Amino acid sequence: PDKAFEIKLRGYTQFDGRYYTEADGNNTDTWLFRRVRPLLEGTLGGVVDFRIMPDFAYSQLVLQDAYANLKYFKLANLQAGKFKAPFGIERLQSATALTFAERALPTNLVPNRDLGVMLHGVLGEGLLQYQLAYMNGVVDGGSADVDNGNAKDVGARVFSQPFLNRSEAWLSGLSLGVAFDYGTQNTPGPLPTYKTAGQSTFFAYATGVQSAENRVRFSPQLTWYWGPFGLLGEYVNSQTGVVLGGRNKQ
Repeated sequence: PDKAFEIKLRGYTQFDGRYYTEADGNNTDTWLFRRVRPLLEGTLGGVVDFRIMPDFAYSQLVLQDAYANLKYFKLANLQAGKFKAPFGIERLQSATALTFAERALPTNLVPNRDLGVMLHGVLGEGLLQYQLAYMNGVVDGGSADVDNGNAKDVGARVFSQPFLNRSEAWLSGLSLGVAFDYGTQNTPGPLPTYKTAGQSTFFAYATGVQSAENRVRFSPQLTWYWGPFGLLGEYVNSQTGVVLGGRNKQ
């Protein structure tokens, strides 16, 4: 009854019908399961939360989430495992809470799920949230289960509701934040591809080009809710060093 021990079994799915005005090799009219995700989560002793979420879409098994979160101190939680990197504001929203069927194009540039540890918490009764993570590091829009190099990524995000306790309704729903991610790719690795809302690739690097050197991302972001009106915005800048055939830095 005190919720100190809980087990929850649930899940969600998304079934798409995709039809294009011009069908070709990259744009094929089809029905498909976009997401098929059973979800197991719970609480142990009131101090540890856990979550395990596989995905069976496209008839493939992918482990999306698998982490534990120690919440003994409200101001400083410690999370470890595979989870969403603390960066993109729309990426951090669950697929069940999106306004549209797919996320916007800036999400192509933010890391998705990664393995690592994260210190996070809430200060001032919700006025400020912070996240500080040390993770393997993934390409733009990517998820990974292993690291192809020795270097790791450091990510940080702060998100504030500066007018949370103000009486003016039009101000209390305003939130502002900024995210930063830095890593070194000391072993040439794969580069990302970028997709439209219909999940067809519109940009890919030439054959033989690999990521290397430093990877830097930053993103100012905001949300504003006032009655039935809502606004979400983020700007993402991502810079990655690349090499051609492991020789020439560009």
